[in-house]
Amino acid sequence: MEGQPQFILNSVIELTQQRQIIPLATSLVNTVAQTLNAEWAAIIDVRTDRILAYKGETPKWQWHALVKSCQQEQQLLVDDALGVAVAIPIFSNQNVSHVLYVVSSSLGLTQQYLLNGFARIYENFLGLVHESESDSLTSLLNKKAYISNIEKMIEQAKTLEPCELQPVFPWLAIFDIDHFKMINDSLGHLYGDEILLQLSNVMMTTFAGTDVLFRFGGDEFVVLLSPRTKQDADALFRRFKANVHGLRNDKLPTFSISIGISQITEATNPNQLVADADKALYYVKEYGRDNYCFFGDLIRDSKIVATIYPDDIELF
Repeated sequence: MEGQPQFILNSVIELTQQRQIIPLATSLVNTVAQTLNAEWAAIIDVRTDRILAYKGETPKWQWHALVKSCQQEQQLLVDDALGVAVAIPIFSNQNVSHVLYVVSSSLGLTQQYLLNGFARIYENFLGLVHESESDSLTSLLNKKAYISNIEKMIEQAKTLEPCELQPVFPWLAIFDIDHFKMINDSLGHLYGDEILLQLSNVMMTTFAGTDVLFRFGGDEFVVLLSPRTKQDADALFRRFKANVHGLRNDKLPTFSISIGISQITEATNPNQLVADADKALYYVKEYGRDNYCFFGDLIRDSKIVATIYPDDIELF
């Protein structure tokens, strides 16, 4: 069935129906995996070393070197115990932004031709989708992309095995730059934009490839953390804050951030998560800034009062 023209045509139709970055990547890897009977297929953002979507078992050997070296238009082939590994570059503004990476037991000329065709279709639509879902300054995801991603995180929370000793949850964090308006007013928006870029770079180098990063607008940023224990999440935000402190630029002032964090469970709705993290953020701002707080800790210690938001109210 996989080789029939009708199947390929239907796959192309499904691919071109996507209007969001992650569903677009998922559609491509599913199509490639089924069409070529691949052991593994993935779309990788080479700028951040993040796997956007994958299908199949992850190869045991290191794929990073092959992906990183895929900086030319032609694909690279490597023999492997599983078969053949193929990395096909995806271009954005004449630079390699993503790589379609496939491992299959057999990749003849016809299969390679199909792969390149799928890659070019993905490349064309990625440009359109990227414009609608990405922040133009930082290239992080924008507010529009938040809903589909948070819904996935909530669904993921439903599949987690309960563990009383060290429970694991996804997390949502909202943060902004302390006194950012003062920086903009005193130094100008060009300096402010440079600070936003520096912060987004720290985000991309601190958080994992499975975490999802957003700029909601202005100096407001959001991170969706993949499942972690509370202890691991705490350590990660402590490191993030330290990395921001460690930024050094003679032309720019040092700055700090305030962070509010809420826990994602199967029972929460997207509006409630944002509201809870926002409350924790404003608590941090009220009591000194340059810190982070977990909403659950503040509730437990009676430092704030919870507010219930129905899921049919739009907070943004």
